[in-house]
Order: sequence, then C-alpha cells, then structure tokens
Amino acid sequence: MQDASHCFNKQNRLMKQQRNMLNRKNKAGAIKQSIYVTLKHMYSVFDNDEVPEQWSVQEKFEDFQNILYRQTEENECVVNKQFESLDDFLKRETALRVYFEKLRTILKEKDFQYCAWEFVRDEVQHILLFILKTDFDGWFSRRG
Repeated sequence: MQDASHCFNKQNRLMKQQRNMLNRKNKAGAIKQSIYVTLKHMYSVFDNDEVPEQWSVQEKFEDFQNILYRQTEENECVVNKQFESLDDFLKRETALRVYFEKLRTILKEKDFQYCAWEFVRDEVQHILLFILKTDFDGWFSRRG
C-alpha cells in the first residue's frame, strides 16, 4: 500500500472548524443526534463504488462499512426522540451537511483518486475519535 502522507497539504485542512461543530458545549441530546447524523453521512460517503482499489480488497474496509451501518441502524431511534435543544441540533445538522458536501466535492474534483480518499479517511478519523471520546455514559459502547 502506498504512503498517503503526500496527499495532504495545509490548504486541504479546511475542515477543522466544521469538525468542531460537534464539540459545542450544549445539550447532550443534540450532540447524540448530531453524532447519529454524522455516522449516516459517513456511511453514505463510503458506500461508493469509487473507493480506491487499495481499500476495496481489504477486509478492514468492509468491516468499517458494516460497523457504520450497524451503528446507524441501532441508533436510529435517537433521531426520533424529542429533545429540548432542537434549535441547537438543527444548526449542527446544517453544519454537518455542509461539511460532508465538501468532502464529497473534494472526492469528485479529484476524480475519486487515492489521495482524495485518504484525505476523507483522515477527516473521518478525527470525527470518530471525537465520538469515542465523547461517548455519553457508554452510549455507543453498549450498542456493540
């Protein structure tokens, strides 16, 4: 597998501010809903026939897709609950939609090349680390 370090440059680090939309100090319910929406967006980005050949042959990539699918399915009820912080959630949802649209745009502009996918993978990794660190009272760990 080729080294992906050459795929990143400072200009492509545009996402940090939008990644932080999950990190606002507000209601846990809105953050849980935002995490769910984030996982759904991730699943849709990676559920793509254009993934790099280097990834598609790896069992780990398929496992990752399965985990994303399972987490979104098992946590779907969170979105259906009513929380006091609906306004906060709607702001986060808009920011998340824009963020993932930018990721998709990068993939399209770079013709779904390996480096574009590595950039997306790196961004998603930052988000997943935040989700794992946040893990409200074991909310995700209980779900397998």
